[in-house]
Amino acid sequence: MAWYYLFLILSLATLLFAVIFNTVRGLIAGLIVGVVIVFAILILGISFNPIVSNGTTVQVTAPQAQAQAVTAPAQQAPQAAAVAPATNAGQQAGGGGQLSGPMVAQWCSQNPKGTAADCDPSRFSQLIEANGLTNPYGVHMEAGNQVSISVPAGYKVDNWDCFNAGPVFGPATIKSCQLTVRKQ
Repeated sequence: MAWYYLFLILSLATLLFAVIFNTVRGLIAGLIVGVVIVFAILILGISFNPIVSNGTTVQVTAPQAQAQAVTAPAQQAPQAAAVAPATNAGQQAGGGGQLSGPMVAQWCSQNPKGTAADCDPSRFSQLIEANGLTNPYGVHMEAGNQVSISVPAGYKVDNWDCFNAGPVFGPATIKSCQLTVRKQ
């Protein structure tokens, strides 16, 4: 999180109240309002850090994931889909097959607080690169609740785990809220 922005908000609130009331009491009131604003930003999980993927800047904030979590049912149905064996074409680097959304969805498992919809294949789509072309060896998972992804060898993942962004190379098991997978 950019602490600079939080400090700026705190400073502006303090200055505004000090000028309006022109007293020490106004300065103290400004500090209190500034601290409340900063804590509200921290509690709501507003992110100032954009995710850069494929040369495109995307702003994703925690309230989006929280809004999806609020709509989750109280009880969850057990996940019925079993993970396919790693011998499927495209799941190994040498498989030669293309990568598809349903294939990457098989690598997904929901977290205990998630829902079965978190790993639904509709969340995974063929990757459209920055130049506008569809990459048959790439898949994008839309932002949403955090899930576990078991990435096989031969794949690179640009991952956002709801807090940090960075590359991951398979084989690895990662937590993810949004990702892009490319076959190496």
